[in-house]
Amino acid sequence: PGLESSWHIYSIDIDSHFYKSRDQVIGQLSELGVKTSMHYKPLHAMTYWRKLLDLSSDNFPNANRRYKTTISLPILVGLLLRVVFQIWHVKIIHMQMQFQRV
Repeated sequence: PGLESSWHIYSIDIDSHFYKSRDQVIGQLSELGVKTSMHYKPLHAMTYWRKLLDLSSDNFPNANRRYKTTISLPILVGLLLRVVFQIWHVKIIHMQMQFQRV
C-alpha cells in the first residue's frame, strides 16, 4: 500500500499453451528487431551461490518454472519509436492469447 513501481522492468510470462519455449519467443522477437533478456535468474542457478550454499535445483521448483517462462522486454527512454510499436504489438498479441484461453 502506498508504493509505486519504478517501471524499470517490463516482464512477461510465456504461456506454454502457445509457445514451445521461452527461447522460441526470444527468437521470434529477435527477428522483429526486439531485444529481450532473461532478467530473473534464481540464486541456485548461479554457480557461486549454488556452490557456496550447496543449493539443489530440485528444491526450487517455482523459481525454476519462473526462470524458464519469463522474459523482459526493453523499457528505456531512448527506444526508437519503431521498437516501441513492436513491443506494443507483442504485448497486444500476448493479451489476446490470454483472453482466448479463458
